[in-house]
Amino acid sequence: WASNAPKLSEFNSQIWQDPYLTGKQRKRTKTDLEGVGLGVDYLLGSALSLAYRYGELSIDNDDAGKSLSSRLTPTEIKQLQRGEERHHALLSLTFPLTDNFFLIPGASYTLTNAEGSANNYSSEELNLTAAYQKDSFEAFVEGYLVDAKYDEPNPVFRKKRGDERYGITTGISYLNPFGWNNIKLDLLIGYSRENSNIHFFD
Repeated sequence: WASNAPKLSEFNSQIWQDPYLTGKQRKRTKTDLEGVGLGVDYLLGSALSLAYRYGELSIDNDDAGKSLSSRLTPTEIKQLQRGEERHHALLSLTFPLTDNFFLIPGASYTLTNAEGSANNYSSEELNLTAAYQKDSFEAFVEGYLVDAKYDEPNPVFRKKRGDERYGITTGISYLNPFGWNNIKLDLLIGYSRENSNIHFFD
C-alpha cells in the first residue's frame, strides 16, 4: 500500500547544484537514492504490520553554499552538504471494511545522518490509507502529515529549520499484466506541500 510506496518527492532525480546561488543562473545536478528494506505483515495473525527501510542519498557535484564563500567559513559550507543516510521505521494497522476494501492508519519515524550537520533531522509521520484489492488489481489513496525537526542551525539563516509536509497520493497497480509473470505495472499521482519556519525552504 501507500505506506510502503515511496513518496513522490523521492523520485526527484535533479536538484539545484547550489540552491543558495543568486544573481546567476543556477545549474542542476543529479541525485541517486538507493536502499533496502524488510517488513512483516499481519504480525502473529494480528492487524499490525511493521517495516524498516535504510536508504542512502548521494548528490553529484553538491556545491550547496559555495556561492556564499565570502560570508561563510569552509566549515559552515561543509555543514550544508545534502547527501545522507536515512533510517525509516513504520507501523500500520489494517482494518478490512469489506472483503476487498481496507482502511489502514499508520505512523512512522525517520532519522537521518547527513554529510552536512545542518541537514541532520528526525521526522514523525501520520498517514491514513484507503485501499481496494481484487484479483490482480490494487488501488489506494493516502493522506499524510510529516513534522521534521533539524538538529543544528543552518549557517546561512542562523537558526534551526523545522518543516511541516502534507500531501495526498493515489495509485493503481496491476499484477502480471497480459499474462507476464513477476511483472507489476504501477501508476502514482500525488500532491504535496512543504511549509518551513525558514521561508527559503517552502
